[in-house]
Amino acid sequence: MNPLHRHSTQHGFTLVELIIVIVLLGILGSMGAEFITQAFKGFADTDARTEIYEEGQLVLARMERELRITLPNAILVEPGSHGLTFGMIDENAMTCPPTAAPQDCVFGQYIDNNPKQFIRDQTNPLPVGSIISIYNRNWSDFSSTDPNQRRLYRVTGTIASTNRMNLSPDIIAASPDSRFYAVNRAVRYYLNGTTLTRAAMTIDSTNYQSPITFPAGNPLAENVSNLIFDFTPGSLTSSALVSIRFTISRNGDSVDFHKEVQIQNAP
Repeated sequence: MNPLHRHSTQHGFTLVELIIVIVLLGILGSMGAEFITQAFKGFADTDARTEIYEEGQLVLARMERELRITLPNAILVEPGSHGLTFGMIDENAMTCPPTAAPQDCVFGQYIDNNPKQFIRDQTNPLPVGSIISIYNRNWSDFSSTDPNQRRLYRVTGTIASTNRMNLSPDIIAASPDSRFYAVNRAVRYYLNGTTLTRAAMTIDSTNYQSPITFPAGNPLAENVSNLIFDFTPGSLTSSALVSIRFTISRNGDSVDFHKEVQIQNAP
């Protein structure tokens, strides 16, 4: 056969085949886009939940750090359990012996029996103007405006040679363990709308017999609900316990938080 007369046969895509390919590619593209969208949404949800968790953990860490140096028994859970108020030890006031454990450096011990107008410390006296607590048994002992009830005392003078601290007013009752604590502030945690708030009041020689009144607080966390505080007083065999519960919700996601903090209760 003459090659010039040979018919060449060429194959191509028909219109129907092209349409089928386009439809299939569209389906695969939609599936891929949905997969990518869900993946990104999952990452975003994880980031949001992680942010909530980290925020709540920071709040709990701050509460725990302050509650660890709460003055024994000076704790008030407010009505409805939505607020917590407590007096705080001045943890930097005491002289800590090199061999002492950190938890033993938040209180001092005096050497007097049934002291009334002064105490003599075993180490060094606190500066004039310092505020100390002796044998605080409950919140009223810390907060009462009646000088015959409030067990806070101001150091009015010292005698270095004997480590003596003169106090005002007279001591109401001696500590069974001859302990005293330096005090410098009161703290309140509460819910302001949906904002977890912290307020602090400095306690010094000018107001140590005045009512506990707090300035405007600072926000710690937003979108907080279900805030519950609970206080279990200590006994001879167990420490006092503060329980903290709250929920942070944001963008449809919620994380519950719970912490229990042991409080020293040896006044």
